Amino acid sequence: MSQYQVSNFREIEKTHIEEIPNVKYMTAFEELEQNSSSEVVVISTSQTPVKELSEKLKAFNIKLWIHPNSGYDNLPQSFVEQANFPIVVGNTIRANAVYLYSVQCLLDSMGPIPFYQQWEPTRQFERKSFRKENILVIGRGHIGQKMTSFLENSELEYQLLDPFLGETTINYSKVTTVIVLASLNKTSHHLLNKEFFNKLNKSVTIINPARGKIIDEQALIEYLKSSPDSKVYLDVFEKEPCDFSKFSFHKNIHLSSHIAGVYEDIDQVIIEHELNTIKDFFELEEDKFKKKYERLLLKNKIINDILI
Repeated sequence: MSQYQVSNFREIEKTHIEEIPNVKYMTAFEELEQNSSSEVVVISTSQTPVKELSEKLKAFNIKLWIHPNSGYDNLPQSFVEQANFPIVVGNTIRANAVYLYSVQCLLDSMGPIPFYQQWEPTRQFERKSFRKENILVIGRGHIGQKMTSFLENSELEYQLLDPFLGETTINYSKVTTVIVLASLNKTSHHLLNKEFFNKLNKSVTIINPARGKIIDEQALIEYLKSSPDSKVYLDVFEKEPCDFSKFSFHKNIHLSSHIAGVYEDIDQVIIEHELNTIKDFFELEEDKFKKKYERLLLKNKIINDILI
Protein backbone atom coordinates (compact mmCIF):
# COMPACT_ATOMS: atom_id res chain seq x y z
CA MET A 1 0.00 0.00 0.00
CA SER A 2 1.33 3.46 -0.90
CA GLN A 3 1.79 6.26 1.63
CA TYR A 4 -0.76 8.51 -0.10
CA GLN A 5 -3.57 5.97 0.27
CA VAL A 6 -6.03 6.15 3.16
CA SER A 7 -4.98 4.08 6.16
CA ASN A 8 -7.99 1.77 5.91
CA PHE A 9 -7.65 1.17 2.16
CA ARG A 10 -7.32 -2.61 2.62
CA GLU A 11 -10.58 -2.73 4.59
CA ILE A 12 -12.38 -0.71 1.90
CA GLU A 13 -10.87 -2.88 -0.83
CA LYS A 14 -11.97 -6.04 1.00
CA THR A 15 -15.55 -4.77 1.38
CA HIS A 16 -15.90 -4.03 -2.32
CA ILE A 17 -14.19 -7.15 -3.63
CA GLU A 18 -16.22 -9.46 -1.41
CA GLU A 19 -19.37 -8.00 -2.99
CA ILE A 20 -18.49 -10.19 -5.98
CA PRO A 21 -20.31 -13.51 -5.48
CA ASN A 22 -18.14 -16.40 -4.21
CA VAL A 23 -15.05 -14.22 -3.77
CA LYS A 24 -13.11 -14.15 -0.50
CA TYR A 25 -10.49 -11.47 0.18
CA MET A 26 -7.33 -12.68 1.94
CA THR A 27 -4.19 -10.91 3.10
CA ALA A 28 -2.46 -13.76 4.95
CA PHE A 29 -0.76 -16.68 3.23
CA GLU A 30 -2.06 -18.99 5.96
CA GLU A 31 -5.64 -18.21 4.92
CA LEU A 32 -4.83 -19.17 1.36
CA GLU A 33 -3.35 -22.48 2.48
CA GLN A 34 -6.67 -23.30 4.11
CA ASN A 35 -8.38 -22.70 0.75
CA SER A 36 -5.77 -24.42 -1.40
CA SER A 37 -8.25 -25.77 -3.95
CA SER A 38 -9.66 -22.33 -4.76
CA GLU A 39 -9.05 -20.32 -7.90
CA VAL A 40 -6.73 -17.47 -6.91
CA VAL A 41 -6.65 -13.83 -8.02
CA VAL A 42 -3.50 -12.02 -6.87
CA ILE A 43 -3.38 -8.24 -6.38
CA SER A 44 0.17 -6.87 -6.09
CA THR A 45 1.68 -3.42 -5.62
CA SER A 46 5.02 -1.83 -6.43
CA GLN A 47 6.21 -2.93 -2.96
CA THR A 48 5.26 -6.60 -3.44
CA PRO A 49 8.29 -8.96 -3.53
CA VAL A 50 6.92 -10.68 -6.62
CA LYS A 51 9.79 -13.12 -7.14
CA GLU A 52 9.47 -14.54 -3.62
CA LEU A 53 5.67 -14.49 -3.67
CA SER A 54 5.44 -16.29 -7.00
CA GLU A 55 7.60 -19.10 -5.61
CA LYS A 56 5.27 -19.52 -2.63
CA LEU A 57 2.22 -19.54 -4.91
CA LYS A 58 3.46 -22.19 -7.35
CA ALA A 59 1.28 -24.88 -5.79
CA PHE A 60 -1.89 -22.79 -6.10
CA ASN A 61 -4.31 -22.35 -8.98
CA ILE A 62 -3.63 -18.75 -9.96
CA LYS A 63 -6.13 -17.59 -12.57
CA LEU A 64 -5.44 -13.84 -12.70
CA TRP A 65 -2.82 -11.38 -11.45
CA ILE A 66 -3.73 -7.69 -11.08
CA HIS A 67 -0.98 -5.09 -10.64
CA PRO A 68 -2.85 -1.75 -10.41
CA ASN A 69 0.27 0.37 -10.91
CA SER A 70 1.86 2.15 -13.86
CA GLY A 71 5.30 0.89 -12.88
CA TYR A 72 5.99 -2.82 -12.87
CA ASP A 73 9.76 -3.04 -12.56
CA ASN A 74 9.32 -5.29 -9.50
CA LEU A 75 7.77 -7.94 -11.76
CA PRO A 76 10.71 -9.85 -13.29
CA GLN A 77 10.49 -10.38 -17.04
CA SER A 78 11.08 -14.11 -16.54
CA PHE A 79 8.02 -14.23 -14.26
CA VAL A 80 5.89 -12.45 -16.86
CA GLU A 81 7.08 -14.74 -19.64
CA GLN A 82 6.45 -17.93 -17.69
CA ALA A 83 3.08 -16.96 -16.21
CA ASN A 84 0.22 -19.13 -17.50
CA PHE A 85 -2.33 -16.55 -16.34
CA PRO A 86 -2.97 -12.96 -17.47
CA ILE A 87 -1.17 -10.16 -15.62
CA VAL A 88 -3.17 -6.92 -15.88
CA VAL A 89 -1.46 -3.63 -15.01
CA GLY A 90 -3.01 -0.27 -14.17
CA ASN A 91 -1.46 2.25 -16.55
CA THR A 92 -4.82 3.94 -17.13
CA ILE A 93 -5.32 4.65 -13.41
CA ARG A 94 -2.60 7.32 -13.27
CA ALA A 95 -2.02 8.17 -16.93
CA ASN A 96 -4.15 11.34 -16.97
CA ALA A 97 -2.73 12.55 -13.66
CA VAL A 98 0.90 12.10 -14.73
CA TYR A 99 0.15 13.68 -18.11
CA LEU A 100 -1.44 16.74 -16.47
CA TYR A 101 1.43 16.99 -13.97
CA SER A 102 3.83 17.08 -16.94
CA VAL A 103 1.76 19.75 -18.70
CA GLN A 104 1.69 21.86 -15.52
CA CYS A 105 5.47 21.65 -15.25
CA LEU A 106 5.92 22.50 -18.92
CA LEU A 107 3.68 25.56 -18.74
CA ASP A 108 5.28 26.71 -15.49
CA SER A 109 8.73 26.41 -17.08
CA MET A 110 7.63 28.68 -19.91
CA GLY A 111 6.60 31.37 -17.44
CA PRO A 112 4.33 31.22 -14.38
CA ILE A 113 1.19 33.36 -14.59
CA PRO A 114 1.78 36.70 -12.80
CA PHE A 115 -1.25 37.00 -10.53
CA TYR A 116 -1.81 40.26 -8.62
CA GLN A 117 -4.14 41.63 -5.95
CA GLN A 118 -4.78 44.75 -8.03
CA TRP A 119 -4.59 45.87 -11.66
CA GLU A 120 -1.05 45.81 -13.03
CA PRO A 121 -0.73 48.72 -15.52
CA THR A 122 2.33 47.33 -17.35
CA ARG A 123 0.45 44.13 -18.29
CA GLN A 124 3.73 42.24 -18.63
CA PHE A 125 3.92 38.46 -18.85
CA GLU A 126 7.45 37.06 -18.95
CA ARG A 127 6.70 33.97 -20.99
CA LYS A 128 9.00 32.12 -23.40
CA SER A 129 8.29 32.27 -27.10
CA PHE A 130 6.20 29.30 -28.20
CA ARG A 131 7.83 29.44 -31.62
CA LYS A 132 11.27 28.75 -30.15
CA GLU A 133 10.23 25.71 -28.14
CA ASN A 134 11.32 22.23 -29.23
CA ILE A 135 10.26 19.54 -26.79
CA LEU A 136 11.86 16.11 -26.67
CA VAL A 137 9.29 13.55 -25.48
CA ILE A 138 10.90 10.31 -24.32
CA GLY A 139 8.47 7.41 -24.60
CA ARG A 140 5.12 7.28 -26.40
CA GLY A 141 3.07 4.91 -24.28
CA HIS A 142 -0.21 5.75 -22.54
CA ILE A 143 1.09 9.08 -21.23
CA GLY A 144 3.40 9.95 -24.12
CA GLN A 145 0.49 9.71 -26.56
CA LYS A 146 -1.49 12.21 -24.52
CA MET A 147 1.51 14.54 -24.36
CA THR A 148 2.24 14.46 -28.09
CA SER A 149 -1.46 15.11 -28.82
CA PHE A 150 -1.34 18.12 -26.49
CA LEU A 151 1.80 19.46 -28.19
CA GLU A 152 0.27 19.00 -31.65
CA ASN A 153 -2.96 20.75 -30.61
CA SER A 154 -0.91 23.55 -29.05
CA GLU A 155 1.21 23.83 -32.22
CA LEU A 156 4.38 23.28 -30.21
CA GLU A 157 7.28 21.69 -32.05
CA TYR A 158 8.45 18.39 -30.60
CA GLN A 159 10.66 15.37 -31.26
CA LEU A 160 10.02 11.82 -30.09
CA LEU A 161 12.56 9.36 -28.72
CA ASP A 162 11.14 5.84 -28.57
CA PRO A 163 13.31 3.05 -29.99
CA PHE A 164 10.41 0.58 -29.79
CA LEU A 165 8.55 2.74 -32.31
CA GLY A 166 11.66 3.28 -34.43
CA GLU A 167 11.95 6.91 -33.26
CA THR A 168 15.67 7.35 -32.57
CA THR A 169 16.86 10.26 -34.71
CA ILE A 170 17.03 13.42 -32.60
CA ASN A 171 18.38 16.88 -33.37
CA TYR A 172 19.66 17.65 -29.88
CA SER A 173 20.80 21.14 -30.87
CA LYS A 174 17.14 22.19 -31.17
CA VAL A 175 15.88 20.71 -27.89
CA THR A 176 14.69 23.24 -25.29
CA THR A 177 12.76 20.86 -22.99
CA VAL A 178 13.04 17.15 -22.20
CA ILE A 179 9.98 15.33 -20.82
CA VAL A 180 10.61 11.77 -19.61
CA LEU A 181 7.52 9.57 -20.01
CA ALA A 182 9.12 6.15 -20.55
CA SER A 183 8.86 2.99 -18.50
CA LEU A 184 11.93 1.60 -16.75
CA ASN A 185 13.65 -1.36 -18.37
CA LYS A 186 17.19 -2.42 -19.24
CA THR A 187 17.26 -0.09 -22.26
CA SER A 188 15.96 2.99 -20.44
CA HIS A 189 18.01 2.66 -17.24
CA HIS A 190 20.26 5.76 -17.08
CA LEU A 191 19.09 6.74 -20.55
CA LEU A 192 19.72 10.33 -19.49
CA ASN A 193 23.41 9.94 -18.70
CA LYS A 194 26.53 12.04 -19.17
CA GLU A 195 26.60 11.31 -22.91
CA PHE A 196 22.96 12.41 -23.23
CA PHE A 197 23.46 15.66 -21.29
CA ASN A 198 26.61 16.47 -23.29
CA LYS A 199 24.42 16.59 -26.42
CA LEU A 200 22.09 19.21 -24.94
CA ASN A 201 22.45 22.95 -25.08
CA LYS A 202 22.70 24.87 -21.83
CA SER A 203 19.47 26.08 -20.20
CA VAL A 204 17.37 23.08 -21.24
CA THR A 205 14.37 22.25 -19.02
CA ILE A 206 14.20 18.67 -17.68
CA ILE A 207 10.87 17.17 -16.53
CA ASN A 208 10.68 13.64 -15.07
CA PRO A 209 7.45 12.24 -13.58
CA ALA A 210 8.18 8.72 -14.89
CA ARG A 211 10.90 6.62 -13.24
CA GLY A 212 13.85 7.92 -11.23
CA LYS A 213 16.42 5.44 -12.50
CA ILE A 214 15.95 6.62 -16.08
CA ILE A 215 18.12 9.60 -15.11
CA ASP A 216 21.69 9.21 -13.88
CA GLU A 217 21.39 11.76 -11.07
CA GLN A 218 25.13 12.36 -10.80
CA ALA A 219 25.27 13.16 -14.52
CA LEU A 220 22.25 15.45 -14.10
CA ILE A 221 23.92 17.28 -11.21
CA GLU A 222 27.07 17.79 -13.29
CA TYR A 223 24.96 19.16 -16.15
CA LEU A 224 23.10 21.54 -13.83
CA LYS A 225 26.34 22.87 -12.37
CA SER A 226 27.40 23.85 -15.88
CA SER A 227 23.93 25.11 -16.79
CA PRO A 228 22.66 27.38 -13.98
CA ASP A 229 19.76 28.71 -16.05
CA SER A 230 18.24 25.29 -16.68
CA LYS A 231 14.93 24.45 -15.03
CA VAL A 232 14.33 21.01 -13.57
CA TYR A 233 11.11 19.34 -12.40
CA LEU A 234 11.63 15.98 -10.70
CA ASP A 235 8.95 13.82 -9.10
CA VAL A 236 10.90 10.54 -9.04
CA PHE A 237 14.45 9.72 -8.00
CA GLU A 238 17.06 6.97 -8.19
CA LYS A 239 16.66 6.29 -4.49
CA GLU A 240 13.44 7.02 -2.61
CA PRO A 241 12.91 8.62 -0.17
CA CYS A 242 15.33 11.12 -1.68
CA ASP A 243 17.56 13.59 0.15
CA PHE A 244 16.58 16.80 -1.65
CA SER A 245 19.53 18.71 -0.20
CA LYS A 246 21.84 17.40 -2.92
CA PHE A 247 19.98 19.62 -5.39
CA SER A 248 19.98 22.72 -3.19
CA PHE A 249 22.82 24.35 -5.16
CA HIS A 250 20.51 24.99 -8.11
CA LYS A 251 18.15 27.97 -8.19
CA ASN A 252 15.59 26.61 -10.66
CA ILE A 253 14.93 23.10 -9.41
CA HIS A 254 11.42 21.98 -8.44
CA LEU A 255 11.05 18.73 -6.50
CA SER A 256 7.99 16.72 -5.50
CA SER A 257 7.75 13.41 -3.68
CA HIS A 258 6.54 10.86 -6.25
CA ILE A 259 3.04 12.33 -6.39
CA ALA A 260 2.53 12.98 -10.12
CA GLY A 261 -0.03 10.18 -10.33
CA VAL A 262 -1.89 11.08 -7.14
CA TYR A 263 -5.34 12.69 -7.12
CA GLU A 264 -8.34 12.98 -4.82
CA ASP A 265 -10.26 9.79 -5.62
CA ILE A 266 -7.41 7.55 -6.71
CA ASP A 267 -8.28 4.88 -4.11
CA GLN A 268 -11.76 4.57 -5.57
CA VAL A 269 -10.39 4.35 -9.11
CA ILE A 270 -7.92 1.61 -8.10
CA ILE A 271 -10.71 -0.47 -6.55
CA GLU A 272 -12.97 0.06 -9.58
CA HIS A 273 -10.14 -1.12 -11.83
CA GLU A 274 -9.69 -4.25 -9.71
CA LEU A 275 -13.42 -4.99 -9.59
CA ASN A 276 -13.92 -4.50 -13.32
CA THR A 277 -10.92 -6.67 -14.15
CA ILE A 278 -12.07 -9.52 -11.90
CA LYS A 279 -15.66 -9.39 -13.16
CA ASP A 280 -14.59 -9.21 -16.81
CA PHE A 281 -12.16 -12.09 -16.38
CA PHE A 282 -14.81 -14.45 -15.05
CA GLU A 283 -17.70 -13.20 -17.21
CA LEU A 284 -16.13 -12.59 -20.63
CA GLU A 285 -14.94 -15.21 -23.06
CA GLU A 286 -11.15 -15.48 -23.09
CA ASP A 287 -10.73 -13.84 -26.51
CA LYS A 288 -13.00 -10.93 -25.56
CA PHE A 289 -11.15 -10.40 -22.28
CA LYS A 290 -7.77 -10.37 -24.04
CA LYS A 291 -9.09 -7.92 -26.61
CA LYS A 292 -10.54 -5.55 -24.00
CA TYR A 293 -7.36 -5.59 -21.91
CA GLU A 294 -4.92 -5.81 -24.81
CA ARG A 295 -2.95 -2.70 -23.81
CA LEU A 296 -2.92 -3.65 -20.12
CA LEU A 297 -1.76 -7.25 -20.41
CA LEU A 298 1.85 -7.26 -19.29
CA LYS A 299 2.89 -10.08 -21.58
CA ASN A 300 1.92 -7.87 -24.53
CA LYS A 301 4.51 -5.34 -23.37
CA ILE A 302 7.38 -7.70 -24.16
CA ILE A 303 8.79 -6.44 -27.45
CA ASN A 304 12.04 -7.67 -28.99
CA ASP A 305 12.64 -9.69 -25.83
CA ILE A 306 12.38 -6.58 -23.63
CA LEU A 307 9.61 -5.78 -21.16
CA ILE A 308 8.90 -2.16 -22.04
